[in-house]
Amino acid sequence: MAIDTTTKRFVEELPCWGNYEAYGKLLVDHRVPLRDTADAKLVWDVFCDVHHRHWKHYPLKKVLANEWHLGIYRYAQTTSVVDEIKTEVTRTHYTKVLVDPKTGQVNSWESKMDSSDERKIPTK
Repeated sequence: MAIDTTTKRFVEELPCWGNYEAYGKLLVDHRVPLRDTADAKLVWDVFCDVHHRHWKHYPLKKVLANEWHLGIYRYAQTTSVVDEIKTEVTRTHYTKVLVDPKTGQVNSWESKMDSSDERKIPTK
């Protein structure tokens, strides 16, 4: 649960597992600023604390003037093996955060997963 420390009232229910968009809605509703790396780190660290995730060390990156990628995590995934040829892709998970370029306030929060082109790799 999120509590407004000024009014001492319940503001938002934040599920610990699965629905990360509720956290993003809280940021948008309360006009939380994300102007620089320090803000991004704070927003990400609080996300990790609220959701009991040990992801604080995952990278953060400002990709455009109004777009950040938080909690970037990459791994290679084998999608098939046929006749000693492995097909592999790289999966990249992150949270895409859009901010208002004038105020620096969070406008949207979205969990994303990008996939690279397939690679063919001999298994022997």
